Formats: sequence, C-alpha cells, structure tokens
Amino acid sequence: MARRRTASAFSLSATPDRVREAVRPFHPTVIRTSLTKDREEELVAALRGT
Repeated sequence: MARRRTASAFSLSATPDRVREAVRPFHPTVIRTSLTKDREEELVAALRGT
C-alpha cells in the first residue's frame, strides 16, 4: 500500500467502479497518462467523484 504524499505507479485489473471507490480515500492526483485530453478529464472527474 502506498503511503500518503508518496508517488506510485500501478496497473489495476478490476472494474472501474471498484477502483474508484478503492482509491478515492487517498485523494489521488493524475500527473501523466497516455489518454486523450477528453478521457483524462473524465478520469480526473471520476476520481474526484464529480
């Protein structure tokens, strides 16, 4: 498990809703992705719960 205020990179093989719920308590920040700008914005919004 990653500690708060540290960096980590990982790949998850779970359903998107379970991943969002699992990482949300850690207030994740998206730094860089290979997604399109639109998809990255969707990811950020999903992680924020908006």
